[in-house]
Amino acid sequence: MAGKIHNRMPVIIDPAEFGRWLTAAEPPVDLLRPHSAAEMTAYPVSTAVNNSKNDRPELIESVAGLAP
Repeated sequence: MAGKIHNRMPVIIDPAEFGRWLTAAEPPVDLLRPHSAAEMTAYPVSTAVNNSKNDRPELIESVAGLAP
């Protein structure tokens, strides 16, 4: 699913694994697995997200009229 949008995918860690991810002496590579597409929703957002200087809540809102 994410591959249709971008060639990179952020790591999505289950909240139950946050402690292990943050405190492990060695990287817990078993957590680096694809996230279920059924648990994700894709929708178009403003191109303003492409600039790291932009940090506003509305950047995660869907932009009407754009196809996902």
